[in-house]
Amino acid sequence: MENEASLPDISEAISNISQKLNSLKNITIKTPTSIAAQSYILSKIAQSHDFKESCTLVLVKDEYAKLNLYTQIQRWLKDSKKHIPVLADTSSSTLSHIYNNKPCLIILTQEENKLPIASKEIYFKHIIKLKTENKLSKENLLQKLVNSGYSPSRTAAAIGLFANRGSVVDVYPNANNNAIRIDFDDDKIDSITKEQWTEMSNNC
Repeated sequence: MENEASLPDISEAISNISQKLNSLKNITIKTPTSIAAQSYILSKIAQSHDFKESCTLVLVKDEYAKLNLYTQIQRWLKDSKKHIPVLADTSSSTLSHIYNNKPCLIILTQEENKLPIASKEIYFKHIIKLKTENKLSKENLLQKLVNSGYSPSRTAAAIGLFANRGSVVDVYPNANNNAIRIDFDDDKIDSITKEQWTEMSNNC
């Protein structure tokens, strides 16, 4: 990869792109064919204050191109202290950014962009809000999880799985980096390990 110190300052160009997007909403930008150069430009967009109002979608040819571009962008951003999230799927986390107007950079293949995703109404309908001391039976939560697309398993070892043992329910939400443990006391949530407030949604 090229040394960033040897690359040109493109902050003015990034600002101009942002202004055009804000006014025209749809523009064509000629980008270099080099993955290193493309990822450098996109990393600058991720760090730019001009792109903190909405999500920016980048379409690539296939999964290999997506992985390559995503990896290169992460390398450019490894020393960045502040930048918008770079996402590479249509998971609940990505939908959360889109529907809650949180800035992000989304990289999808052309095929992924054609696939249907949950509407805003369906997405918010399937959110499960949990908070300690809330009145909610374990059976009610288990039914909500199934209705929202979660699958029962012996352990919640992967996204979209939940495990039911005694008074405890382990869940691996789509929008989290790890599973959470919900401990019930009769029809009340006694504790939520590691998180006091959690929003879970299925990837519809």
